[in-house]
Amino acid sequence: MPEHSSPRDVALAFLNDVSVGRIDDAFNRVAPDVEWQMIAPAPYGGTMDRAGAAAFLAKHFGPKLGGPLMLTVMTTTAEDNRVAVETKVYGSTKSGPPYENRVHFLIFVEGGKIVALHEYLDSATLIKFISE
Repeated sequence: MPEHSSPRDVALAFLNDVSVGRIDDAFNRVAPDVEWQMIAPAPYGGTMDRAGAAAFLAKHFGPKLGGPLMLTVMTTTAEDNRVAVETKVYGSTKSGPPYENRVHFLIFVEGGKIVALHEYLDSATLIKFISE
């Protein structure tokens, strides 16, 4: 992203990259020492850095999904370096029902990189998907 990109632009570009399967591009927008908080009970949630978040997605979603994890942005609100994004998440699976969830991201951007991300979701849906 160009240096002049707003925090909103960075956050939405990250989510768009994930949604079209450009995971490497998405995670290049994330600082290595990001504080990524997935608000779900352990071991399904917790605080991760960039490598931990990428590993979580690869381990729990990569083997099960039949394509990219698609995120549809419903609403956004941005103030200073904070961007709140409400999304619908959908992923077709290789077998079984699709993964569907509602996720609210609170994303903090500094210097064109995501430095913190708080991910609020229906943890029961996440746990059921991971456990199947």
